[in-house]
Amino acid sequence: MRDRNNNIEHILEKGFARLPVDDATTAKAIGEVVRCGKEAQRARKILPLRRIEPRRRYAFAAALVLSIGTGYLLLHELFFPPVMKFVKSPLPDEELRYNVAVVSAVNDADTDTVAFRDTGNEFSTDKKLQLLLAVGIRTRTILFDLSRIQVERTDSLYTVISLRQGEIAVDVAPGGRDTVSIATAYGSFTQLGTRFSVSADSIRGATAEVYRGSVRVRSIDGRDIILNAGQAWESCNRDIVTTVHRKRVELEELGRAFTDNKLEHFLHRGSDVLPHSTAVPEKPPSRRRVETSGPVGSVIDVVQSIRAMADRGDYQAVDSAVARLNNPAIADTVAGMLLTLSQRKKEFFRFIDAQRLLEAVVNAVSFSPTRREFASVQRYMLLKTGNGTPSDDLLRELKRHRKHFIEGSFGEDMAAEAIALLMSMKKYDEAVHEITEFLRQYPHHPQNDYYCYLHASTLRENLHRDAEALVEYQRYISQFPHGKYGEDALYRTLQLSLLARDMVKAGYYKKEYMRRHPHGRWVGEIRAIDVTAHR
Repeated sequence: MRDRNNNIEHILEKGFARLPVDDATTAKAIGEVVRCGKEAQRARKILPLRRIEPRRRYAFAAALVLSIGTGYLLLHELFFPPVMKFVKSPLPDEELRYNVAVVSAVNDADTDTVAFRDTGNEFSTDKKLQLLLAVGIRTRTILFDLSRIQVERTDSLYTVISLRQGEIAVDVAPGGRDTVSIATAYGSFTQLGTRFSVSADSIRGATAEVYRGSVRVRSIDGRDIILNAGQAWESCNRDIVTTVHRKRVELEELGRAFTDNKLEHFLHRGSDVLPHSTAVPEKPPSRRRVETSGPVGSVIDVVQSIRAMADRGDYQAVDSAVARLNNPAIADTVAGMLLTLSQRKKEFFRFIDAQRLLEAVVNAVSFSPTRREFASVQRYMLLKTGNGTPSDDLLRELKRHRKHFIEGSFGEDMAAEAIALLMSMKKYDEAVHEITEFLRQYPHHPQNDYYCYLHASTLRENLHRDAEALVEYQRYISQFPHGKYGEDALYRTLQLSLLARDMVKAGYYKKEYMRRHPHGRWVGEIRAIDVTAHR
């Protein structure tokens, strides 16, 4: 075996029989064959990558890195919302891939500087500056001068823009399923595939104008109004719908800005209430004068000042500032701001702060009764659902509300709430009294069917005053002959008549039950009753 490879080939070709008969040579040949077999078996188990040429290995590694990176970016876009970016240079439509972007800007030729500020998702413009914003893909918004907005949310389902002050015009491309809503301190405005504008200031409140499509208006007191094209609405006249007062030239300029996706010149504001400059009085007014009935510039300062007090939790200062308000328009603006702020506190589970803000609105005599009553109802609901308030405290709050707002808009709802609360507390005497007053004050309430039956059942089951219960059941049968609880009322009336040994009434109501409910639940029992046997 001088040459190992040749010997192995010789053995494989001719077999062991041709080898010289020598034990040492034979053992060495067998060991060589075993070693070669193990090497061949180990070579088959090696990964294919090791047998690839170096250049192909590099190409395979690059493709693997690219695929992993692309997959990561795709998952990041799907499951993580993109960071809101702001681009101040004009961009074509196909490049508007950010949530909010400044598409175009225009300023008055007389102004040397452009006062534009964006902080996070908040935009504000100074005088003589207007912006065209892209909010998402389908919504364009013109931010007029002296205006401030905050984009609360923008995605494929729901877009919310809070208008702090000033005016914006909104254009929503038709065909999508997402909803765009403009929120103000005086209500919200939701598009139904449309073009419209919304303005908000501390004097006139909120104003909406619809140029195309329709808009759903929900005022601060919960009323819903649908505005169609050519109609307008003001928060100071919540039940009145007027016509749009813009000129045709202004509407054409507004439409051209949305169509061309560019602001070419300064557009006219539809509700130019805030002046560009405030005249300085000869004698500076006192602090009390500024906070109560100063010029428009100071009105904004008052609202922002009270907002800052509320944000830092200085509610005593809020109460003091609110008590000094004597201008109804300013007071209404402050009340709306406090109500909106309390709702936001509640959404972030800051129930104590929300409750304190609502209490400030309820106790402020400078606010309108409507605002105060609405705040009182919200405070009660917050106590009921948010803090696990004991029933005695809830009842005390209910009595407080009804004492201050006897003729309020929520009288029926709060009276019904009082009945339900008293029944849950097992204060049946007070509950019966409340039901009696409810039926007397609201004779046409749609749930009087239920309360009349509840009145009779409470007297019978919980107070065991059978004689009074019999009278109330009879009243129910006469007032609601086709009522929901008619069968039960007839059955209970028959039972109570038998207990009172009034066989005449018992016989009458037995016949009435069999006539009205021939297949009722108690037919067998009532048929077996022998009225004459009880006489």
